[in-house]
Amino acid sequence: MKFLLKSIILSSAAILPNVAVAQEAAPSSADQPPLGGLEEIIVTAQRRSERLQDVPIAVTAVTANRLAATRIENATDLAALTPSLTVPATQAYFQPRIRGVGTLAFGPGIENPVATYIDGVYLAQANSSLLSFTDVERVEVLKELVPKATRIALLSNPEHSGELGEYRVTEDAAKRLGATITRHLVRNPQELTAAFSAIRASPAEAMIVFPDSLTLVRRKEIADFAAQAKIPCMYGWTEFVDAGGLISYGPSIIESFKLLAAYVDKVLKAGSANNIPIEQVSAIKLTVNFGAARALGLNVPSSILARADKVIE
Repeated sequence: MKFLLKSIILSSAAILPNVAVAQEAAPSSADQPPLGGLEEIIVTAQRRSERLQDVPIAVTAVTANRLAATRIENATDLAALTPSLTVPATQAYFQPRIRGVGTLAFGPGIENPVATYIDGVYLAQANSSLLSFTDVERVEVLKELVPKATRIALLSNPEHSGELGEYRVTEDAAKRLGATITRHLVRNPQELTAAFSAIRASPAEAMIVFPDSLTLVRRKEIADFAAQAKIPCMYGWTEFVDAGGLISYGPSIIESFKLLAAYVDKVLKAGSANNIPIEQVSAIKLTVNFGAARALGLNVPSSILARADKVIE
């Protein structure tokens, strides 16, 4: 039977809604927090709402601004901000340990004593890829670039592994920012062409492209369409911006292949993959095409330029 630890992680609902068992309550005008203080936090971990001050548990609350300032990009990075939290990076599962309590075992039927929730749903085994915040960050950066955009078109391949999970996270992030997502499924070039026609006929004010082999091969075609349709577009890999796209937030596929090659080399030298830790791409980059922005009549905010890892003139 799972027991309740007296340490939990609370994160900002704007960027980190998924590693929390507590939530912030919207304060009324009469209950504004003191200057510089946190808003009232309501704890629901014991299946009833209680004020944090009345519950004997320790909560680490991390604001959206602090997450951005410290470049927190996934749940494993929270260990740098949360006392007594460690996240071993030796497997594909998110296995947090609080004050030494936890497990390094993973696999079918094994649950960590430290519970992990995403949007209020308990995950018995949290795959590390589910706990990356790149999908949320893409929506937030896009809204920062085009704040008036409330209708966002999404190009995605439903046959790509993890696409449905990415879509749900993206849709949820868009809703919190006052935008709606219209999903256009593209499995082949014909469906991509049909999606272009549907997006032109729709009132889309911005667009997001999920990266996969089809969209990567057609990245120049997609970037040209977005430019001609005058639709600001966010991509998931740097190579899309190198091909003329506006902006991307995510890894470089070339760097990912380099990591893959190095990993294969380790396996071949070891003779077995049993004792080789699983590795994930950690270099998430924000890339901006200044020329594409000018062509769309967009002024790139200084806040985005200051965070950009690469700017193409």
